[in-house]
Amino acid sequence: MKKVAASIVVLVVLLGCAIAGGQWYLNQRAEKELAKGLEKADILGDVQCDKVSVNLFTGAAHFHGLKFITAKSPEPIFMDEVVVHTFRWGASDPGKQHFELIGMKSEAGGAEYIARARAAGLDPEALSWNLECAYDYARDKKTLDINTLRITEDQMGTLEMDFHFSNLNLPEEKVSRLQAYMTALKVLSEAKVVGASLTYKDPKLLVLAMEQTAKERGMTIAEVKAEMIETLDAQMTGNESPAVKAITDELKKFVNDPESLTIRLSPPEPFGMLEMQAVTTVDDKLRIAGVEVNA
Repeated sequence: MKKVAASIVVLVVLLGCAIAGGQWYLNQRAEKELAKGLEKADILGDVQCDKVSVNLFTGAAHFHGLKFITAKSPEPIFMDEVVVHTFRWGASDPGKQHFELIGMKSEAGGAEYIARARAAGLDPEALSWNLECAYDYARDKKTLDINTLRITEDQMGTLEMDFHFSNLNLPEEKVSRLQAYMTALKVLSEAKVVGASLTYKDPKLLVLAMEQTAKERGMTIAEVKAEMIETLDAQMTGNESPAVKAITDELKKFVNDPESLTIRLSPPEPFGMLEMQAVTTVDDKLRIAGVEVNA
């Protein structure tokens, strides 16, 4: 029995050493993969990271205390944490990904930026952004589904978006900077919009703007809201379609009770940007894009 117990202890110790060694290796490799990924994306700069940890079981990589300085923008960008939920080692194809950027701050803008933020009623020292993105790109199907794109700032609110494209002909080879603009135009002209939505939740920035306007002009919040609604009504000619009137009514509801506003595209069939440019009437544009607005 003593030999069996001793063998178990040895196995446990060896297993612990293997896990610790594997964890150390993954942590070291993850940091190198981050630098490689930025280089592949043609983002040149200096990246500093306080700590890297990779979950052996889920594959999630956590990068803590990031400081990023690009060649074009010398002001550093700070991030408390970057989480890559499924870290794909050495992947050259964007494929499927889910990541979060937590506690983003920047020193860009200097005194002018700080003055503007304060004028808007914001605390510039406390501005901190969180971004979450989950997408699925299938090159063979030429589809891109950005299922989650969420941007949050405690003083401004939360913006949530999703986009779904078909016939997306992304180039298989890396293009030069000179070719990038023309390539982007070509891709956008060929792509089809399958659906999309944009939601502004907990709109603190709008409420703050109302409060600032009321303070500057000696008005009440109710009077500011009434003036905004009058502006929306003034844009109506009386000949609008039911669809346009419905959208205006939802915007007025949002002004009266700003909790959330959702703009959704649910087209009967995918449409392209060039196709939409050829449409002349607002009603036809709304119908083709399947526009819905809900407050």
